[in-house]
Amino acid sequence: MASQLLFENKGIRTAEWYIPPLILREGELVLLNLKNPVYAIAVQNRFVDIVTGKTKCAEVKVYHPLTYIPPFRQSWFRRRFNPMSVGEYVKKNMDPASEYAGIIYQYRDVCEQKQNIDRHTKVDMLMGGPKRLLTLCAAMSRYRYIVYDMQAVGPEAVSFIHELVKKHVSQGGAALLLDRYDELRNDCSRYAEVEWSVRVTTPASPQ
Repeated sequence: MASQLLFENKGIRTAEWYIPPLILREGELVLLNLKNPVYAIAVQNRFVDIVTGKTKCAEVKVYHPLTYIPPFRQSWFRRRFNPMSVGEYVKKNMDPASEYAGIIYQYRDVCEQKQNIDRHTKVDMLMGGPKRLLTLCAAMSRYRYIVYDMQAVGPEAVSFIHELVKKHVSQGGAALLLDRYDELRNDCSRYAEVEWSVRVTTPASPQ
């Protein structure tokens, strides 16, 4: 039996860019390379709004909305006077029985984190890799179909997080990765690139 089709993009074209035809099915991890480091965020925001069902687009049929995983943020007041700890974030956002609940502690030595992570560690003190890992684990403990990015995540963390998302997908989930590099193009179910009518200089992948 064919896996469930989650969305079908027939191609979105504007004066500046074009997203080629692209589909996502349950059990797949699809990579859309935004390429342009300057204007990519505008394309990302628009496509996220579409695949999460927030806005309609004639060229895209969404059969099951995805859940977008935003970067961790907290208010200036909270950050200044009562910053959230990792333990508080886990308790608030994850089922303690979930397989994802302890990953941030279990793998504290990866993702460029130079100090051990425990429940008292402040989330704002985490580097990009562990911070993205934390938000992804929270989302995957609750949602099957996700859309995410890897901004501010170093190469070691990218590799570790990618394997974790692949496991989630293999267990009946689905994921759309919006990225600016192509190093994962041969390790995903489907790959596409945004085509730009403006001059694009793709940055080198971080080493």
